[in-house]
Formats: sequence, structure tokens, C-alpha cells
Amino acid sequence: MNTRKKGAKKPQKNAKIGQVASSSDSETYWLRNTLVGIPAGVAIIVLGAWIIPLSGYVNSHLLPSSKKNSAAPPVAVAIRKANPACGGAWMVHGPLSALPKTPTADDADWTPWVKAAGAADADFTYATITIQGRFGQKVYLTGINFNVKRSPPIRGIMVGPPCGGPVTGRYVEADLDQRPARITGSSSGPDATVGATPNDYKPLTFPYEISNTEGLVLIIAGVAKKYDDVWSADILWSSDGVNGQARIDDNGVPFETSPSRYQTEMVSCVGCEHPIISHG
Repeated sequence: MNTRKKGAKKPQKNAKIGQVASSSDSETYWLRNTLVGIPAGVAIIVLGAWIIPLSGYVNSHLLPSSKKNSAAPPVAVAIRKANPACGGAWMVHGPLSALPKTPTADDADWTPWVKAAGAADADFTYATITIQGRFGQKVYLTGINFNVKRSPPIRGIMVGPPCGGPVTGRYVEADLDQRPARITGSSSGPDATVGATPNDYKPLTFPYEISNTEGLVLIIAGVAKKYDDVWSADILWSSDGVNGQARIDDNGVPFETSPSRYQTEMVSCVGCEHPIISHG
């Protein structure tokens, strides 16, 4: 478990830049003997040609990485939102005849179909994020905020094969219908079942320390029971006296989650040979 250690010191706000070490005796001897007997103007040119590259060396080698990359955030975030053939279900506006054909392979990725159909995740959305520090300094994750736009639920068709199983991992689960969205469960255990009650693991707490060698893999679960929720999340961070946030969404597009309770009918597939159909 990669929780913040007790007594861990936060990174200093103003780290001092190390000074350049003095030249060795051999370098001094070479420089002194090189300048003996040559005109002063030439000596100045020689010194200038030697000192200017040194300034570039200091800038590229001795400055801390956080100073060299001051425009870049100190965290790197990867987001994966899967649409598996088994375990996923989606709400779409009808009619059924207007929907594109669903994939047929058992291990197919339904993402292209979801986008083509304009479908929303039914009941919940799981997004897996991997977040770690950059540049060597410590980063503290201090919380998660949810940005939600609510509208009436989709009253249409639920599409999804009748299979699936539990999802496990460190997670944070949020009720998107609440104003504001409210975290209803979490777990710090990597083997926890998302949304399970009771939960045998300790909840995930903030601040949570990460670095460039120790990151965090976290499942963010958004749950909708009343509304069609279009949402994203912001993970708040603090490092070296600087605060910021990392946006969590679906490649620049908000997630969409809508409850299945308002379905008019349910189908296991579209355009397949033997669809399972039930009416709501």
C-alpha cells in the first residue's frame, strides 16, 4: 500500500541551486600557461570562449529538473476508460433499427460502437488512472473534485451482453446525482472489490504521497441512479510550494453515465444472429 508515510517531510519551497565546484589544479595550470605571453585582447577572447559554454553546462546539468521544466506540471497522468464486451452495458436513444451493429467477438473492444451510437454508460462508469510524479520531487495528492452536468435520464434501450464480474483495485466511488457529487466509498487495498459492502480495507485517504518511482493506480467510479450525468474529475496536487489539478476525462471529452432503471427495452447485441431481448 502506497500511502503517505508518517513523518514524511514535504519538499522545500525554494530548493537552493548547488554551486559550481572550483577548477582543479591541472585546469588552473593549463589556463595560466596558455595565457602567458599573448596579448590581452586575445586572452579575453580565450576566456570568453571558455566561460560561455560553462554557463550552458550549469543550465543543463546543475539546475534542478523542476527549474528546467517550470512550465510542465510535476505529475504525469494516464487514463484508461475500457468498454469491454463482457461487463459493460450502455444506454442509448432508440429506435433499435437506427443503431449500428455491435461487435461479435467475445473479447472485442466496444469503444468504436459506443462512440458511433452516442451511448452512455449504464449505471456506472469506471475510469482507471495511473498518476506519478516527475523530475524527482515528491508530490502530494490532496483530494478529488467532481464536475457534473445533470439532465433527465435517458429513456431508451439498454445494450449489453449478460455477463461480467467484479472489478478490483484501489478505488474512489462517487454518487454523481448528489449536489455536489459525494464520495460514498473508497479503498486503499489493491485487491478490493469496487463498490463492495462491507469493505474489508481501509478507505483511501488524502494527502497521498507519490513520486517518479512510486505512483498510484486508482479506479474512479461514477454512479448514476436518477440523472443522466455528464462529468469529469479533477485530482488536486501540491508539490514544492505549487498547487494544481489534473483533469480526468475521456480523451478530452466528459464521461456520461445514465441509470438503466428507465430503459424501455434491453438487448444483448444489435444486428447479431440471436439477440436476447427483454422489455422494460
